[in-house]
Amino acid sequence: MNPRKNPQRAAIVALLGATVLHLALIAAATAWLTMPARPDHSDPILIVALGQPAAKPTAPPQARNSAPPTPRQPAQRQKSPSRLPAAAPKSAPHVPQTFHPPATVPQPQQQIDPPEPSATASRLLSTPPAAAPEAAPIAAQTGVSIPATYAARNRKPDYPLMSRRYNEQGTVVLRVLVNAGGTAGTVRIKQSSGYPLLDQSALSAAQDWRFVPATQDGKPIAEWYEISIPYTLQD
Repeated sequence: MNPRKNPQRAAIVALLGATVLHLALIAAATAWLTMPARPDHSDPILIVALGQPAAKPTAPPQARNSAPPTPRQPAQRQKSPSRLPAAAPKSAPHVPQTFHPPATVPQPQQQIDPPEPSATASRLLSTPPAAAPEAAPIAAQTGVSIPATYAARNRKPDYPLMSRRYNEQGTVVLRVLVNAGGTAGTVRIKQSSGYPLLDQSALSAAQDWRFVPATQDGKPIAEWYEISIPYTLQD
């Protein structure tokens, strides 16, 4: 059959040829883009490209060949193994060495006999300690007192009339030296009431009083004794 008489088949054949050409161009561009970049190190990487270059598009087949020609696959480039530096052998781990001091042999100690005590030291050691002196017993002592029986018999101090008239009142404090017999020896005014008449009345009354004297080891002794004599207008 003459191809001029069948225009549709001729168009199909032309379209197939254009398609094959585009596929070859796309395969070449893809192979160029997928090429690995050169590394920065100084050792070059040898890349060997295997395969044949893309074939030129062939003329459209004769009208008698109805099947379209098969497109050729682009050749794949094989990467050569890169030259990598050999790994350095691992060194054995460092083991710290411990220092062991030389063993010392203990030397026998010499026994030293204690020195003999002198004659003075032996005499002091043999002498027993002296006994502590016994404390002297404290003497039992009692104070002066005025029992109820003595207070009833002692004369009460008089309230002077002149002091009542002038409203004189106060307290007289006396110090009386009580003899061993219980009588009043020396009488003194320790604190005045502020009025001489009241002080004199208290002195004269205390000189006649009787007391129970103080004792020491059961024996009566002379001792000072204080007496407070109050004067109030209610008496």
